[in-house]
Order: sequence, then structure tokens, then C-alpha cells
Amino acid sequence: VKIIEAQVAGELDLLPQGDKVPQDAQDYKDELTRIKDFVLDLQKRVMKECDNFSEDVKFWAEYKTGVKSFRPWLENAEARSKEGLAKPQTLDEANAMFASVNDFVKACLTHLDILNNAEKAANKMTTHKEADDEVAELKGRYEKVKVVADDWCKKVDTLVKEWKLLDNTVN
Repeated sequence: VKIIEAQVAGELDLLPQGDKVPQDAQDYKDELTRIKDFVLDLQKRVMKECDNFSEDVKFWAEYKTGVKSFRPWLENAEARSKEGLAKPQTLDEANAMFASVNDFVKACLTHLDILNNAEKAANKMTTHKEADDEVAELKGRYEKVKVVADDWCKKVDTLVKEWKLLDNTVN
């Protein structure tokens, strides 16, 4: 842009101005104007792409931060869901297990929000296919953990209710 502006300024000094300009000088002026318009248009498009890129970098960082905090939790949750539940020997142990399972379900919901926020940030990027694929894979793994957590919650809830009922009947 600076070079073309310098050329336009030089053209004013070098070539004749006014109505009666020789054809070769007018051709040069027209070509210079065309090049100037093209370069200015190119500069506008480059600036727009730079703005898009800087926005994408911001959204990519948000996305990666969310995934970075979600993935370790998911790996731990998958390991925990494969361990199964221990058999409680007392009502207190059953109540403690119930609290633990409820905390696990709450953690599932909290971390799903983290993943959803990361997905929203990724969707704001101009291209996000790679992010979409990663989110889909993580959500699939999450769903398996969530099914186990919900199943445990139902089982432990039933166990505690029955145990309390039995304890009340005995007392």
C-alpha cells in the first residue's frame, strides 16, 4: 500500500495532468489506478482475515482449556465406573456410598457443562470440524460414564431406602 501510494504521488509529478493527456500516459494512469484499487481491496480482505483469525485463536483457546479440564476428569470417571460398587456392611456405609454416588453424578453434570461450553466456543470458530470430532468422541465416552453413574444412583438409593425401612421395622 505504501509503495502504490508513493507511485501515485510520483505519477502526479511525472505525467501531465488535465484533459489533454497523451494516450500512453492515460493508459499508465488507468493501470496505476486499477492496481491501487486492487491493493486497497486486498488490504481490506487481509485485515478481515486477520480479525477472523484472532477471534478463532481466542475461541480455540477457550475450547482447548475446556477440553483440557474435562479429559482428565473423564479418564478418572471411566476408571471409577469400571471398578463397580462395594457392598456396604452397615447402614452408615450405605449412606456414605449414597453420598459418594450422588457426588459422582453431580460431577458428571458439572463436567458436561464444561464440555458444552468448550463446544460452544469451538462452534464460534470459522472452521471447527476437528473440534466437532473431538467433542463427539468425548461426549460418547461421557455418555457411557453417565449411564453407569445413573444406574449406581438408582441402585444405592433403593438400597438405602430398603435398609432404612428394614432398620425402622426392626426398631
